[in-house]
Amino acid sequence: MESTKKELVSIIVPVYNVEKYLRRCIDSIINQTYRNIEIIIIDDGSTDNSGKICDEYAKRDNRIKIIHQQNKGVSSTRNNGIEHANGKYITFVDSDDFIERKMIETIYNKIICENADIVICGVKSIDENNNVINQSINTKENKFNNVNAIKVMLDEKLFYSVCWAKLYKKKLFNNIKFNPKIRIAEDMDVLYRVLYKSNKIVQIPERLYNWTNRKDSVTKENDISKWQDEIDVCENIIKFCKENCKEIENYAIKRYIRINKTLILKNIKCNRRKK
Repeated sequence: MESTKKELVSIIVPVYNVEKYLRRCIDSIINQTYRNIEIIIIDDGSTDNSGKICDEYAKRDNRIKIIHQQNKGVSSTRNNGIEHANGKYITFVDSDDFIERKMIETIYNKIICENADIVICGVKSIDENNNVINQSINTKENKFNNVNAIKVMLDEKLFYSVCWAKLYKKKLFNNIKFNPKIRIAEDMDVLYRVLYKSNKIVQIPERLYNWTNRKDSVTKENDISKWQDEIDVCENIIKFCKENCKEIENYAIKRYIRINKTLILKNIKCNRRKK
């Protein structure tokens, strides 16, 4: 049964040099059908016009809170957003992405109706011209406990190991922070720990989050050293499983093997380019 009280939802948006996409992102948030939101935009030392665009929107909508900081990276930026969040629930939107108009209303109603800790929605992957190039394959509602949710996250067939496209009870992030030293897989490093603290996770099939698959994305960079971070995260998950839940260990090992294969292929490609 849906609660008559509409709780405050905090939407955390890290921003760094995304003037090309930023207005689309913020417009998609301020036009949500669910109105009781606070929009925490953290400008991480942008050197383009992103900071000015943020300030412009803050003057137009009093639900927007702008934080300007020196460049510290996306993990520190998200941590700053969590610290300033006043909502009972939080979600993350990357500033080059955008969300469907009913996203917050849909996932909020579901988290209340199911008394869930986390609700996960579907994702559309779009190119820089807004063409859909891929989308999440899930076509039905799924419910998981903490262990099964981590298995699915590591398998990455039903939902991605990223922090966005999800609504969380804010209390799940008590004593859990993004690690600023991790350059790739910082989301997975946090997500498995947050999932483990949860009792009930619900996944809905509606594709409400639009992820911009940019050519200059950090995950497409040729700096192979950054990919070692994901290997390290997988090793930490394997260690966590051995200490807390042996049932997940094989899933973590399989993910570890897949990442190593990916890294080997990237090394081969880079060596070919050099020749």
